[in-house]
Amino acid sequence: MNQGEITLKKVQEYVETVNSKEYSLDNSAGRKAYESGLNNTLTELEEQLTQEKAKSERLRNSIDAPLWNEASSDPSERLRQLQVITSAYRSLAESEPLLPASGSHVPGLLTYREVHRLVLETQESILAARALLAAVRQDLFKEQADLSDGQLLTKTLESRIEKLRVAASQKARQDPAEIAEFLLTKERDQASAYKQDYESLTDALSGFVDSNLAPLIAAEELGGPVAGSTQDISEDVLAAGFDVKGKRNKAKKKLEEGARQQRIDKMFAGVRLEEDTEPPEDETQQAAAALKDFLGELLQVSIDHGGRRDVAMEKETAISRFLVRTKAAVLDPRDARKIRLVDFARTLED
Repeated sequence: MNQGEITLKKVQEYVETVNSKEYSLDNSAGRKAYESGLNNTLTELEEQLTQEKAKSERLRNSIDAPLWNEASSDPSERLRQLQVITSAYRSLAESEPLLPASGSHVPGLLTYREVHRLVLETQESILAARALLAAVRQDLFKEQADLSDGQLLTKTLESRIEKLRVAASQKARQDPAEIAEFLLTKERDQASAYKQDYESLTDALSGFVDSNLAPLIAAEELGGPVAGSTQDISEDVLAAGFDVKGKRNKAKKKLEEGARQQRIDKMFAGVRLEEDTEPPEDETQQAAAALKDFLGELLQVSIDHGGRRDVAMEKETAISRFLVRTKAAVLDPRDARKIRLVDFARTLED
């Protein structure tokens, strides 16, 4: 299909589109005239296309030369092809252009097609511009947030620098003895605050041991369930003891008072009691005293040596197993009778 046939097909499609639309025009005569003009234009183009086809066929029959479908690889033949093409273009350039007749609708149809193309391109450009605008706005919001953060950081740093300058200026005007007294006072206050915190935490730990942890430790030491696996451990249960399978003995099998006291004394033997503290009267008190004594020793060694020295144990107990199981302490990998608290501060520093 050559260019003329393509143009004619587009005109026919446009005419059909126009005729298929409904117009609310009161002037039916104007509408009929417009449709008549389109039909005349279509007829005129069909006649011109028929004439051009006839001319082309006569020209094809009058030329005694081969028709080429592709460029020849022979240089002389390729030169001849170019000469023929050049002659044809010159002939077309010197001839009068084929223009539509006066009153033809072809210019209007071409204008409509061009405007329609421009409208579609403009719509696509608007969509692309909207997407670009949204991306630019998002980048702008991010840059504004970064700028606000930067300004706030700058303001904070400037305020901190100014405070440091004032403090340095004040220190420069102070007497060395006053500075030393100030630093000593500050150290004493910090030491006092640390001591209060330590005592507060120690009291809280002691209360937790007495009320919650000691019965569980005592039960495990007596052959009962592992500390933490159950919370239902009462004084009567501890007094009755446990069998070889770790199950509770029946209440009727309670030990005699003397035998029970011997068992209490053997539990965690060598426990150092706190000052002004009565000897333990039951298993829970004995376990609490042993746990406090062992934790106190571990804490003191950790404070004195920075968590780098172990505490030697005579034997493994429910206390040591509980601390290792809860990852509050670790055993020496080369000697299971040595234990130390986990240095959580070193973990944070790393």
